[in-house]
Amino acid sequence: MFYEKRRKYRLKSIDIHGFKSYANPKHIDFSAGLNAVLAPDINGAEDLLSAIRWLFGMCDESEISAADKTEVKASVVDENGEEIEIVRQTEKTASSADESGEAKVFAMEIEQETFRK
Repeated sequence: MFYEKRRKYRLKSIDIHGFKSYANPKHIDFSAGLNAVLAPDINGAEDLLSAIRWLFGMCDESEISAADKTEVKASVVDENGEEIEIVRQTEKTASSADESGEAKVFAMEIEQETFRK
């Protein structure tokens, strides 16, 4: 039997913008080893963990209350020291006016995932 060795990754940094309580851009660096998340309220710490889960596809889209444009970008390092950037974006665009001239607004979500070395 052949077993594939799984690669291990370490989260080096994360940039969050427009995700839940992170309306303004926020950059967070992580050190090697154990990191503690301290926030003035529960939302900041919980939303950071939710952003990480969302970035890696570990939570449902319905769990996020995103702004018009949401971007979560992380820098990870594998066990060989190779750095990889992971980006996940969602953009909501509004459109208006139907045939009757009555204004109607709907949201269309555009999701983009990017993996860069």
